Amino acid sequence: MSTLLSIISQIQNVSVIDATISKKDYVCLDLSKNNTDLLKFDCGDAIAFEEYIESYLTKNNAKVAFGGYNEIRR
Repeated sequence: MSTLLSIISQIQNVSVIDATISKKDYVCLDLSKNNTDLLKFDCGDAIAFEEYIESYLTKNNAKVAFGGYNEIRR
């Protein structure tokens, strides 16, 4: 996903979500089965999942997390 961030960073005058959020405030988030952090809580619990996302954003000094879409989960 870092490729996506580099592509987004090169595009001028285009906002992905909100023009007030700088591209440097985006961070890639791995929601695939390879992310062992997801085993530490119940992903079906919306509150626990939100807390994980908020913690991830804080840890990475970001405002927006992207990625983790279209994985094949088994």
